[in-house]
Amino acid sequence: MIRRRLIVVTTASVAAALLLLTAGLWIVLSRGLDHDADLVLRSRAEAAMTTLELIPLGLAVEDPPLDQMIDDNAWVFDGAGRVLAQPRAPADVARAAASLRGSARPAGRDVGGVRLLAVPAPQGGSVVVGVSLRPYRDSGRIGLLAALVLDVMVLGLTVALTRHVVRAALRPVTAMTRQALEWSEHDLDHRFSWGPARDELTGLAANLDVLLNRVAVNLRHERLLSAEIAHELRTPLARLRAEAEIALLRPRPAPQLREALEGVVTHAGELTEVVDTLLAFSRTTPGSSGCRVADALNGIEDDVALTYDCAPGLRVSCAADLLARILAPLLGNARAYGSRGALAVGVEGTTATFTITDAAPGVLAGEEEVIFEPARRGSAAHLAPGSGLGLALSRRLARAAGGDVTAVTSPCGGRFQVRLPLA
Repeated sequence: MIRRRLIVVTTASVAAALLLLTAGLWIVLSRGLDHDADLVLRSRAEAAMTTLELIPLGLAVEDPPLDQMIDDNAWVFDGAGRVLAQPRAPADVARAAASLRGSARPAGRDVGGVRLLAVPAPQGGSVVVGVSLRPYRDSGRIGLLAALVLDVMVLGLTVALTRHVVRAALRPVTAMTRQALEWSEHDLDHRFSWGPARDELTGLAANLDVLLNRVAVNLRHERLLSAEIAHELRTPLARLRAEAEIALLRPRPAPQLREALEGVVTHAGELTEVVDTLLAFSRTTPGSSGCRVADALNGIEDDVALTYDCAPGLRVSCAADLLARILAPLLGNARAYGSRGALAVGVEGTTATFTITDAAPGVLAGEEEVIFEPARRGSAAHLAPGSGLGLALSRRLARAAGGDVTAVTSPCGGRFQVRLPLA
């Protein structure tokens, strides 16, 4: 879960930073305490040096009050190594102090929790002073413990604050995702409509709106395809069923049976053509970038001597295969009536027009809409075979692509116009 990962990553980062900070603080504190201990030792050494007195036989310690002052923290040795003054100290500390006597330069040593400093004195003598390290070490431990307690408090506060901030930041995302899912299942017309992306949330809203638009377009495309299949297959399937039922009603002579079977084959061919056209429509991408008209027309294979004039860069908003399927029934009519077809391509505003004319019998008044109904044909139907599905399919496909197919009344020669939006 992204919320948990964000909290873990933030907590781990803060913990690592606090650990490094605490380690650095411990190093600085330890060095500071060591420096303070050295300052105390030097101060004691200077104080002890002031208590020494030169006599003809060597060194001597001044009057008892000063002797008592240095008695707890200093050893005094003469040039012969004899002890002139010494404090009460553990044996190992006393041996370490004795080992430092006679040193020609300042020397130090830590032993038994005590830090010793030996400095040379007049007449070859030496003064060794000591300071207990326990107070400094206790101060260091207390400082480290306080830092660790503070780290734990800061870490706990960081976890709580991070959880609150992450939850508050992701709450709109969760709500938007849930809302988009609900809309995609029940109401595809709703959108967030937060305007252009100004930050992460508005950008997410814009992206979800785009996805919802795509889902809506695809769903409408699928519903349209299902409706087209159900509508267009009903008539050829009814004919197939009727032919089969008539053939089964009573025994028939072989010629009649053959004629019935040929009718079944013909209707099956019509059904195949309808299925191929609808499948081609289903493979078109909703909202595609369109195609060049010249490419689509060059790909049409038809027996009609098709002539046309088209601008090379003209584009329509549907796929090339769909444009060919729209024009195919109109060109097929010209072929069925054995006429020569001509195609004029033009532009009217934001619409491309395809006007097909032929020498076939024209469309009479009152037939302009009837001929586009499935299984309905015009007054010239007796001159050529047909199922009455081609024009219906052509109009349905054109309307699905945002255009239309219309017939122009003419007593001599057919005239049909296809209108499709420009890309």
